[in-house]
Amino acid sequence: MQDDGTSHEIRVENVLAVGQEYHFSLTFGSDGMNAYLDGVLVGSNSYTGGLSGNTEPIVIGANQWASSNNTADNIQGALKGEISEVRLYNQAFDEAEISELALGKTLYGTDGIDVFNFDTLDHQTFMIEAFDVSQGDAIDISDILTSYDVQDQALSDFIQISESNGNTVISVSITGEEGGFQAALEIIGLVGLPDAEQLVSDGVLII
Repeated sequence: MQDDGTSHEIRVENVLAVGQEYHFSLTFGSDGMNAYLDGVLVGSNSYTGGLSGNTEPIVIGANQWASSNNTADNIQGALKGEISEVRLYNQAFDEAEISELALGKTLYGTDGIDVFNFDTLDHQTFMIEAFDVSQGDAIDISDILTSYDVQDQALSDFIQISESNGNTVISVSITGEEGGFQAALEIIGLVGLPDAEQLVSDGVLII
């Protein structure tokens, strides 16, 4: 990060191996800058200025220092690898929350509209915290329900809504066959949601 021409960096060396997949997180704010690899803190910087006053574009996976203000028109030094997914949050998580993100089990809502997208079921239940229907938050499972035919099949054969310990559990069956349900999502601290059909009608559940 930069402020008035001064660069603030976190450099971590000799921690990556070729062919290995990693989860990387960077937080910044009043606690400074912190870099995490697979949920473990690997570097920090005391700079607390964040992005304030910086007119350079945000580029992930490359160097944009030669670009114009607000425009990524000169990208250099591209990452020699692949980035499968990027998430931006409007708050800085602590180390415990980063660890949960690295495990891929907990997602966090923000103060604005959040759309949580899921494209696969991998035999684990994802947790969602701070999900707020009144703010327009939504859950998109359209990539999972590719075999659902709205004209010929009942949605209840593919989605079940239940409650457990003060949370809402959304179970999904990819095929719609009896006994094929998996608890895919658990919304923390939220109960009283209507059935799947009404959630779809309200735009809370995108199929």
